[in-house]
Amino acid sequence: PRAPGVYIFRDRNRTPLYVGKATNLRSRVRSYFSGDDRRKIPQLLRETATIDHVVCDDPIEAAIREIRLIQQWQPRFNRQGKNTKKYAYVKLTDERFPRVIVTRKVARTDRVVLGPLPSTAMAHLVREAIETAVPIRRCATRIGKRAELPLCSAPCTSAQLGVAPCPCSGLVDEGDYQAHINTITAALTGGDPQVLFEPLIQRMNRLAAAERFEDAAATRDRLTALARALRRRAATNGVRNAEHMVLRRNDGSVAEFRFGRMQIAAGPGRTPDPPFSDHHASAVPAGDSSSTRPELLAHLAPEEVDELLLVANFMTREAKRWRVASVTGELASALPRVHIFEARRATRV
Repeated sequence: PRAPGVYIFRDRNRTPLYVGKATNLRSRVRSYFSGDDRRKIPQLLRETATIDHVVCDDPIEAAIREIRLIQQWQPRFNRQGKNTKKYAYVKLTDERFPRVIVTRKVARTDRVVLGPLPSTAMAHLVREAIETAVPIRRCATRIGKRAELPLCSAPCTSAQLGVAPCPCSGLVDEGDYQAHINTITAALTGGDPQVLFEPLIQRMNRLAAAERFEDAAATRDRLTALARALRRRAATNGVRNAEHMVLRRNDGSVAEFRFGRMQIAAGPGRTPDPPFSDHHASAVPAGDSSSTRPELLAHLAPEEVDELLLVANFMTREAKRWRVASVTGELASALPRVHIFEARRATRV
């Protein structure tokens, strides 16, 4: 049909090979047989025995259904939407002289966490951005609560290069170090992130003025990754705070969401709504504001964050066609606005 929905390529055993979405199912599926030059399309068509489809009420339902089916089935020919195992987090360790590390898992007791981020590469850029902006240690030496300093006879390599302090050498004041940790904690848990951006901007400009363009570009990439991570968190935080939300399109159709996740009516070919994270607002005792603290978003499953981002981006992109009909809770983020730091492509005249 010439309608929005999802389509599923299956092999002779009915195993899903590929899931896609379309605003016009007929036109999109036909395009695979009329000159689609993507490298894997010929192999996909050779293995395809049947093509199923599910008609959706509107493109947002199709997009959400697509991402849920990809996450559920992990089709071999899909690339996007199924690599949640590669997601990573940036967190502040809980030790005497805390560090910023990249990890694939976080504990519920971890309080200063940013993520999940779509790749370890992006997570490491974020970590490097924080370490560049605020002087904290980079070595992994364990420093016990009661350890007597110094633990080593010479500062670590990063300290010798002048890019990080070395508490192990006993030359770092613990109070001053904690002040730096407080700066990072505030910036990553709802405070003004400009305290992290400004040192990076200044460093980038100094390097560019000195014509060290590769180093300036590396600093810009770290700045961009940090800004993207914070914008990503603010977007998910905003829609997730809405306990129940109804969007109405200009033609009268509606879409219903609970804690930012779309409620899809039951019916033939309809996939069930996914379970909610046990950290959503209804699981928090009355009067406990922890449900809206931004750092708790890091404890959501990556699959849930993907859908929240999809909804947030859709609401921004389709603001002229859709309006908010009703909201229970708050359709807002308590996080500050984050500037966009992106490289601009040169325009030829």
